[in-house]
Amino acid sequence: MDFSRWHTPRAGAAGGSRLDTPRSASESWRRSPVRRRSPVRFLVSILLLASAAADTIPASLDRMKRSVVETETETTRRWLAGDPDMELPEGADTGQLDILATVTRPALDRLLTLLDKDGRFGDIDYTSTNRGRWKVVRHLHRVRMLAIAARTYPEKDQPAIHGAFHRALGWWVTTRPRNENWWYGEIAIPRYLGVTAILMEDELRSDEREFIAGAMKPATISRTGQNRLWLSVNVALRGLIEGDDALVAQAVSEAFGTADVTTGDEGIQPDFSFRQHGAQFYQGNYGHHYLLNIAYLMRLVEGGPYAADSKAKTTIGRLALDGTRWMMCGELLDHAAVGRQISYPNRIQGPPLASVCDALVAVNSGDADALVQWSRSIRTNRPAPEPQGTRHFWRSDFAINRGMNWMASVKMCSERTLSTETTNEENLKGAYLCEGMTLLYRNGQEYRDIFAVWDWNLLPGVTSRSTAPLPPASEWAGIPGSGRFVGGVSGDQIGLVAMEARRFGVRADKLWFNDGGGLWAWTENISSDGGGNIVTTVNQCLSRGPVLRRESAGGTAIWHNGWAYLFPRPDCEPSVGQAKKSGRWSEIAAGETNTPDERDVFLLRVDHGEHPSGASLLYRVQPMERNEFERAAFEGMASAVSGSAGVRAIETADRAGVVFHQAGSIDLAGFGRIESDGPCLLTLLRNQHQVGLSLCDPTQSRTDLTLRVGGRIHRIELPRDGMAGSTVHIKN
Repeated sequence: MDFSRWHTPRAGAAGGSRLDTPRSASESWRRSPVRRRSPVRFLVSILLLASAAADTIPASLDRMKRSVVETETETTRRWLAGDPDMELPEGADTGQLDILATVTRPALDRLLTLLDKDGRFGDIDYTSTNRGRWKVVRHLHRVRMLAIAARTYPEKDQPAIHGAFHRALGWWVTTRPRNENWWYGEIAIPRYLGVTAILMEDELRSDEREFIAGAMKPATISRTGQNRLWLSVNVALRGLIEGDDALVAQAVSEAFGTADVTTGDEGIQPDFSFRQHGAQFYQGNYGHHYLLNIAYLMRLVEGGPYAADSKAKTTIGRLALDGTRWMMCGELLDHAAVGRQISYPNRIQGPPLASVCDALVAVNSGDADALVQWSRSIRTNRPAPEPQGTRHFWRSDFAINRGMNWMASVKMCSERTLSTETTNEENLKGAYLCEGMTLLYRNGQEYRDIFAVWDWNLLPGVTSRSTAPLPPASEWAGIPGSGRFVGGVSGDQIGLVAMEARRFGVRADKLWFNDGGGLWAWTENISSDGGGNIVTTVNQCLSRGPVLRRESAGGTAIWHNGWAYLFPRPDCEPSVGQAKKSGRWSEIAAGETNTPDERDVFLLRVDHGEHPSGASLLYRVQPMERNEFERAAFEGMASAVSGSAGVRAIETADRAGVVFHQAGSIDLAGFGRIESDGPCLLTLLRNQHQVGLSLCDPTQSRTDLTLRVGGRIHRIELPRDGMAGSTVHIKN
């Protein structure tokens, strides 16, 4: 690394003269060592410095460095100016890489208090060797926070901040901790040190510079998906520090090369889901960090020679709005979307996505009004009214159903996709995560930090054995599902999702129908091999307040915490439990706390007995306040209709969802006879004198389909390649 391009720190830099008000990044970018010279000599010096800078650092790099400083310090500067949006919500995991740190006064005071004379923070476990969440790397996150404080806080705070900064960085330089996981050495450590070096360019000591030079060398471009983007950003930071314009240009080009739709296993998919580690759904965790990093980089280079092109901006805008936004409930990114890291506490992940919205608006990437609305929803932690309907991500076997004041996700797996992994000994009990797990949200708090105490045999929406032991990881972790029939029909009012569950000796045919006001779930043909009681879990969430139960001609109705659960068939006997449960995070993620955690848990399930054959369960979940539940009439809400073998439907007055597991027919009261010449999912919505038809092929294997609806024949060419399984909309 050529350190001739780095400024030499002046004597007494740690306590030099500064304004007694928060500095903007532009004011503090270049701190001239000649400010006390005579006016003439001062002017000559400025001209000489400008000339030298022009010879050593291209203007494009200088501009990008300023942009790094402005971006890294923006949230803190705005907080110091009194902007309430700039404080991360309580409990947000600020140790995550890529969160733009808000260095509030309480946060700064806490850092200074925790730091000892040797440069270690009192609350960090420096003995940690965990590959998944290595506690020690938080030390560098805090070094970066101190660098941000040095750029933003007034003069009176600077001696303490600079002293703490050099002690903390000095400890890392001297100790040089390592982790066996390559990710820390090639991604996390270079990222923190690279940003810190740019923030504190004038202030670094020679030993600190030399160490950072060596630590940045592993930053080379390789791998795929989000890992490739992380590495590309690190190489760009290295190029900035070295003053290597060609290296920066190459790194930025490689980074934006990932901002493209692919039909390969990893990256942004045609349905704007995100996959990593093969054909594995990862909108949270890897996909979450992808949005943070790509938006960060787009903002850094906007307006300069490295700026992203319109195609990349369009793709990222759609990934954000047509993908991730659907999975958000206020500040929460759906727990089902975070992959193996569901096994960690405080994985809300949503708060930093507000900064992604800001960045995408700034670079004109996506619908600005929608981005602003989404950002407001995150920052106020209030679920947004839009979007509504059902969005099925056919490339990742994942579906979101949304109404005016509710959201439900359905996580599945097929022979085309991989189930959730256990890399780095994380997610040790996640056997049933992809077997139709259905999470229900109204405020995003329903499952907050429940996972240490969850009964992992009884995941919401799943039909499974109720007793331990769980299936071994070798039978599910990061491997394809066992069925082909998995899919969903998207729509802005209604939607339909279905899967054939065929794992762990349990068979069940499942469908979920979003009728706009709630979600119908119908599981048919339940059977099992081997022993053990088979159950379908309707919900297992945090217990909040009383449980009410009503019996009527419309069936059994149960209410808890803003949700009504309706069981219309008299042969169904739901079981309700409320109890304090205990568990340890270390049991689901190695290296996490072994201290028992206790939570009050609500469990609603239906038992099918041992060795069921052809058992079924129909129920509806609907958002409802207590007073409404107490007077509601549940009769006649919908009809569950069976047709020829393998054909069934849920029908209301003007809408229906039909599942054809094979060619067959069915008669519906409001739509007449419907026939299909092969497997498909179909929704029907009457609008005045027309019927809107939406359909998909859940097997993703057919090229065409023939439907007969009410006597009218439709010969439909089905989407192919990366669009196979997507929704086709026609009129009857």
